[in-house]
Amino acid sequence: MHYLSPAKLVAFIIISALLITAWILLCFPVLNRKFFSYSGNGNSINIYGNTINSNFSGSDVLALPGNNDSGQVNVYNKEGLAIIEIVPDEPVVPQIGDYLIITMAAKNTGLVAYPVGSFSINLGPLLTTNQEEFEDTDSEGGQFSVYDRTAFYIDGITHIYYVPLGQNRYYRYHYSPGKLSLKKEIRSIEIEIPRVEGVDVNINRVTAAKRAFIPVDSHVNYFLKNNLNIKNINRYFTPAYIFILAALILYAVYMLMARPAPEKKIPAKIKGNQGIGSRASQPFCNSKQNKSNVYKNENRSLIIIMLLIPLLSVFYFMATNTLYAVKSYWDSYKKYIIEGRLDEAYYGFYDFEKFIAWVDENTAPGQNLAVLVRGEPVYIMAEMAYNLYPRDIKFIDISGKTTAEIDRELEELSQGEGELSKYSYLIILSEEDKIISKKLQLILSYKQTGGFLYRLN
Repeated sequence: MHYLSPAKLVAFIIISALLITAWILLCFPVLNRKFFSYSGNGNSINIYGNTINSNFSGSDVLALPGNNDSGQVNVYNKEGLAIIEIVPDEPVVPQIGDYLIITMAAKNTGLVAYPVGSFSINLGPLLTTNQEEFEDTDSEGGQFSVYDRTAFYIDGITHIYYVPLGQNRYYRYHYSPGKLSLKKEIRSIEIEIPRVEGVDVNINRVTAAKRAFIPVDSHVNYFLKNNLNIKNINRYFTPAYIFILAALILYAVYMLMARPAPEKKIPAKIKGNQGIGSRASQPFCNSKQNKSNVYKNENRSLIIIMLLIPLLSVFYFMATNTLYAVKSYWDSYKKYIIEGRLDEAYYGFYDFEKFIAWVDENTAPGQNLAVLVRGEPVYIMAEMAYNLYPRDIKFIDISGKTTAEIDRELEELSQGEGELSKYSYLIILSEEDKIISKKLQLILSYKQTGGFLYRLN
């Protein structure tokens, strides 16, 4: 067996400690500078369906001071939303490593069909004349806000949500047709939470901070999101891949340090003695081969252990999220499941969340859309209403209706006055529900058998 000498062992331990420390500091927000922090301390922000807190309503603004005089939180109602505005004491220069941490619990108190919600971070206005991404946009000169969405569980359990603000390019850039310009500073951050009757939300901590070291994982995610058009990246995946790279580097260092010294050449006289050589060399060869096998097994075990560490950590967080999701769906649909009405508990694509993301990517921001459904598929209605906000979504029940009746409803939607009442897109989920109309222009299809996106003329 080949062991490291005491000096080499100490050197290897130091190198390993430095590399792992660098990985932790560059891939996780363990050291940061908070530019805003709020904790409830008995005065949490409570959102109950149609009101925020019992001590104000309507357009009233509740101002809550931040910790250590770091600014304040303004909480108010706006068109069915709870707005939580973070106002730091001083303007902030936005960076890729900036992030929010929100500690909140959402509870389903009315057995409503909303297993998962989403809160949005308002990143500022975006002109819809973006010809690169939305060539079919027909709104000239209009401005709509662009959002970064984060899903939250409605399961009654307090969760800590990490929002990597800086990984969205519109956090740092203003957009104008054909170019992006850096923002010099931001003075506030708005969090928008839809109010749903039967869902209670309690927020007891909000923190906004900057990473103290170069956020390598954030830079990698920023590149992937903006160059490969990836919307959501699990925050633990990129650090896991970086750890694997660090583990391979450590393995290479170990191999170099543990490599045995070259063997001395056998003198020619001994080498020429065939009788002695044939008898004595066999045990030596067997011993050398056994040492080589042991050495290879040690290296293989070291590689497996180093790879298992990040893989098990990612698996742990994925398994935990799955358990939370199962509880959320049980809280929302248990009355349907117990009664055996499974067709009302779930309807649509198996990968419906991916389909919603596809719709979001291929429709202009701020423009409303209609969806043809049969009955009231609560899963579809809940998921699309949350995840495609701030678009207004009109669900048209086509059960028992003729094509002419559906056509008249679509005509009314497409001729609404103003951008807020006009519907620009139509989604037909199933091939069986497709209709022929001069008012429809097919843009894209998610699948051959369903998920058709039309432009309403």
